[in-house]
Amino acid sequence: MDTRQVNITYHREDGVWWAESDDMPGFSAAGDTFAETRKNVWEGVDFYFNDNQPTSIIEYTDDGAKILSDNIVLFNPGPKADVTIPTQRPLSTRVASVETKTRKVVAA
Repeated sequence: MDTRQVNITYHREDGVWWAESDDMPGFSAAGDTFAETRKNVWEGVDFYFNDNQPTSIIEYTDDGAKILSDNIVLFNPGPKADVTIPTQRPLSTRVASVETKTRKVVAA
């Protein structure tokens, strides 16, 4: 199965974070903090596609800076899948780690 790539752009305006993706027409996510917005993005990508195809998420700020050095791959395995999920290390002191219900695999 091929991995779908989705580029997400984060914006901060008037104290609120929001995100969008040209790869997902009509999609947006928002939050009071970057961590909250990012959590909403990850959950929203899974909901938007609602299939079992792995999705690689590449994140950017609105000035084009890449947020992650590694891609995040989201997938929804079947209920019998035995998947070990690695713990994601904090990206920096300014970006908090986010927990979601969506299973994440960090690609090296």
